[in-house]
Amino acid sequence: MVRRRVLTLLYSSVGAIPFATMSNREWGQIGNN
Repeated sequence: MVRRRVLTLLYSSVGAIPFATMSNREWGQIGNN
């Protein structure tokens, strides 16, 4: 039970990194335009 929660947190944190970089890149392009 705890192990599954830890894995979920790990996957969510790892998956949030590329999502955040993508969103930041899009916002940067909007700012440049």
